[in-house]
Amino acid sequence: MEIPLRNNIFVRSARFFKFGDNRSVPVLLHVLVAATIVSMVVMAVYSYDRYSLFSQEDHEVEWATVVFYLAAAVLGLKYALRHRRLFDGLVAMFCFFNGGEEFSWGQRLLGFSPPNYFLESNLQQEVSLHNFFGPNAHDLFFGTLVLGYFLLLPLLSWFKTTRTFTEWIGASAPPFSFAPWAILLVIVYVTYPFHLVGEWIEVIVAALFLAAAALFGNRILSSRKLLISLGLVLLTTGILTWVSNAQESRGTPERVSCAQAEVRGLLYDLIYGAAAGERLWRVKTPIHRRIFVAGNRGYVRNQEFKEFRSTQCTGFAGENSEARHRYVIDPWGLSYWVLIVPLPDGSMELTIYSFGPDRRRDSDEGTGSGGIETDDDIGITGILSNKNAPAVRDDDYPVFSVEP
Repeated sequence: MEIPLRNNIFVRSARFFKFGDNRSVPVLLHVLVAATIVSMVVMAVYSYDRYSLFSQEDHEVEWATVVFYLAAAVLGLKYALRHRRLFDGLVAMFCFFNGGEEFSWGQRLLGFSPPNYFLESNLQQEVSLHNFFGPNAHDLFFGTLVLGYFLLLPLLSWFKTTRTFTEWIGASAPPFSFAPWAILLVIVYVTYPFHLVGEWIEVIVAALFLAAAALFGNRILSSRKLLISLGLVLLTTGILTWVSNAQESRGTPERVSCAQAEVRGLLYDLIYGAAAGERLWRVKTPIHRRIFVAGNRGYVRNQEFKEFRSTQCTGFAGENSEARHRYVIDPWGLSYWVLIVPLPDGSMELTIYSFGPDRRRDSDEGTGSGGIETDDDIGITGILSNKNAPAVRDDDYPVFSVEP
């Protein structure tokens, strides 16, 4: 008996993988996603410096993520309000939230210091809510959300028995052709084959959210519209990268001088003062922490950084000094770090450093003196031999830095 064409399982499957909802996704979009992944891998393997530069905070990949998410929020909210779709509105708000979180709600762009609550409790000491949770919780949430939206929701919308429910809650499913990308991106995000690969995964996911939001309203996303949109995103990304870097470059000489004095004060307090914590002496393998976090975990005593807190800075570097000293923050508003390396004789090699004017770590852990190689990082390395070292300042420890 011949099976009617409309009930043929192969035809239904073909329609399913061709998005099942008559929306047109240009092949160019998939080509661009694939090209982004290939570019990421090639740069990470053959041009790591360029890869790292693009991937760092306040650089191209992060700002592109912000722009993609905020654009998705605008389009998604417009569609949700026009058609009164609750779930779509929640997705749009999620995109807005993610966009804000990506650039810490303007903290570095506008140059304001975080409220004390964030400095004390946030894992990265910045204005962001997701960093109140550990990385495992964040990764689980990210993977669940991406697979739920780009894989589970299209499946629910495909079957008649569940489609009624998705329509009832006002949920528009993204094209099913996005599902393979979602699965691949989550796998890469979980396995994390390269340093900072998560930043690239997030920008692709944000782009998929924007593409889905655009399709909800237009149903057809032509290659021309796609290229125009991409061009606008790249232009906005370049402008935001330039603005954020220009903002943070203000007062660079004063900030460099201040950071040089403060890292020396921090090392002095650890070697000759009372800032070394009990847990520091039990370190068996290298420990790398933000200093304030290291204090919360018993490696150092934050309240004993007296030499550090007595440092007087001027100009931009002197702003908000009380909060900076309390939460061990550098003049650019980021955390000071400590690298603790146990030595065979029982002493500890300590490296204190700031990310410096470019606000990113230029060193690779495990290389150079104390595991730090300097570009414009500002730091100092010394040896903590025992808990009863004489309270005499030793100026033989040079501060390393590159002049701006």
